[in-house]
Amino acid sequence: MCLIISLLKNMINPGKMKKGLLTIALFSVLLMACQSKSKPENNDQSPVAKQDATSQKGTTGSDNTVHVSLNNGQKWQADPGTTEEIRYMKKILERFPANPTLQDYQTLKSQMVAEYGLIIQRCTMTDDAKGQLIAYLTTMRKTMDKLSIADLEICRKAVAELKEQLDQYDKYFI
Repeated sequence: MCLIISLLKNMINPGKMKKGLLTIALFSVLLMACQSKSKPENNDQSPVAKQDATSQKGTTGSDNTVHVSLNNGQKWQADPGTTEEIRYMKKILERFPANPTLQDYQTLKSQMVAEYGLIIQRCTMTDDAKGQLIAYLTTMRKTMDKLSIADLEICRKAVAELKEQLDQYDKYFI
């Protein structure tokens, strides 16, 4: 609002009028560009049709299972950094104690979330492959959050889910 008032004041001065009009025009273009990016996609496909299409973005189910599809029957090409971080997450789980405490689960969550963050930060995948990776990672992130619940049984099940989810990576990505 202050920007608009300032622009209007500058427009009153004839010497600054061209600059003010140019600024308003640029501001309008920027505003329209931002609004067009934030509009939701109008997609006429039903949820079932979306899930059946092999090149559509993956989804995650309410049961925390990974719902990722193959790329026309082939695995998605993952960037080496993502694959490396997934392998490291598997090693973290391999070293996890057999009789963990709640503190062990919280430490595990911190380690896994840190690796998850590195994947997100360093990922160079694009388009549908990235959409599939995001679906895969979203499911894992939800499972990681369970590790901070103060219930050993829930945490134990979450670790089993994470192991399963990490094993599924090789099914969908190369």
